[in-house]
Amino acid sequence: MGKNVLLSAAFLATSSIGQLVPGFYGPQVAILQELLNKNTATIVAQSGPGSPGQETDYFGPKTLAALKRFQSVYASDILAPLGLTAPTGFLGPRTLEKLNEIGGLTSSPVAVTPSQVLSNVSYSDPLAPYRVPTGTVDVYATDRKMIEIRDSIYSAVNTAIANHMTPSVNPAAASQTLAGAVLITNLSTQYALPGTKITIAAQNLDVGSSNNIYFTLDPGGLAESTGNSQGATTTFVIKNISSSMGSLSFNLPQFPSGRYDVAIQNSHGISNSAFFVIAQEQQTTVAVTSLSSSTVRWGGSITVYGSGFTKTGNEIFTPFDTIPNVSSPDGHSLTVNIAPEQMKEDASLGSGNVSVPSSISVVNGNGYTVTPKSFSIKI
Repeated sequence: MGKNVLLSAAFLATSSIGQLVPGFYGPQVAILQELLNKNTATIVAQSGPGSPGQETDYFGPKTLAALKRFQSVYASDILAPLGLTAPTGFLGPRTLEKLNEIGGLTSSPVAVTPSQVLSNVSYSDPLAPYRVPTGTVDVYATDRKMIEIRDSIYSAVNTAIANHMTPSVNPAAASQTLAGAVLITNLSTQYALPGTKITIAAQNLDVGSSNNIYFTLDPGGLAESTGNSQGATTTFVIKNISSSMGSLSFNLPQFPSGRYDVAIQNSHGISNSAFFVIAQEQQTTVAVTSLSSSTVRWGGSITVYGSGFTKTGNEIFTPFDTIPNVSSPDGHSLTVNIAPEQMKEDASLGSGNVSVPSSISVVNGNGYTVTPKSFSIKI
């Protein structure tokens, strides 16, 4: 049976038993995404899970949105005959017929009974034991505390400089806010294929097997940098991991590829998060080859040149700042403004003759740059 014929059979069967809806997991979804990705107007995702070549078996919000766009693009064939003016996201016979036409199937969809299809197609979700219902765990709670501490320090320093005073910061008071919290200090790697053994070192791990590790898909790093989970999507959890010598070791499950935030939860609460890229075979390497300038004035822009950049969802790291969700229309360049908050008042009062050493690295769903590129910030 050809792929498009299986698409027709499986879709007709699952539609009749109400399974192919948002939240559904099955091989038909990957076929649906592949057909939607044939048209740039109905593409599921520009990069990462769901994008061309990275189709998944999960029917999530992006698949639903792409399906609605498909119905709008072909409204005269799908919606108008039914007297509809707005897309529904429901995979009915007319939508299915148009999908098969796009896929090159010229004959009518093959009608089969659900039992015929269910005997050949598995609807089990292999990731079900790891899935976390949306909103049940706040994996960014400690990140928000750390951001609040950081911002208060920056504010105090900038205010003091603006008033020509010596900054007064109490590190002990800041550290007290995080006393007893779980804090990730190191990952053995932040880029790996499923099946790889990973070790995470952290403070305040629980003795015994009561440590849980969360992986939250965060394309572009917006959730991590703001502490707001709005930019994050799917969350997985690996439960009941025992600590040994201040670390947790586990084999990475077959989670979809992409850029994740990793956090630990135990009796001490939730930890800070750290980025982690789950790779796929034959994945593009992310590399920074050059910068448009070796120096940039505070508030100015710099262009990063390299390879492996994604159209959206690139995150840029410097020693002073994190810039999330940067776009790269050509896949080879990224342009960003360099304006670290802690240098704001120094830059406004300075002559621009003082050079502060810095560097740039890039993280996205393809991986991250192991060797940062150096430059200087003028203040």
